[in-house]
Amino acid sequence: MNLHKYITEFVGVFTIVMVVITTGNPILIGVATTLVLILSSPISGGHMNPVVSFSMASLKQMDTELLLPYIVSQLLGGLTAVEIYHRYRKVKPI
Repeated sequence: MNLHKYITEFVGVFTIVMVVITTGNPILIGVATTLVLILSSPISGGHMNPVVSFSMASLKQMDTELLLPYIVSQLLGGLTAVEIYHRYRKVKPI
C-alpha cells in the first residue's frame, strides 16, 4: 500500500487549515494554498478537499477505491490542525 498519497493529502490540508485559522490573511492563505497544490499535485493530484476527490472519482479520473482513504486523510488533516491550534492557544474547543 502506497501511503505517500494519503500523507500528502493529510499534510496539505493540515497546512492550509493551520494558515487559515492562525493568520486569517487572504494573501497568506492564497500563497499557502498555491504552494500546497503545486507541491502535492505530482504525488496525490492535489485534491485537498473531499468534494474534489468525490468529483474526480465520479468523473472516473481517480480509482473509487482511493476515495475513502483520501477523504479520511483530508478530514484528519483538518481536524488535527484545529486540535493543535486549540491546544496551543488554550482556547475552549468548539
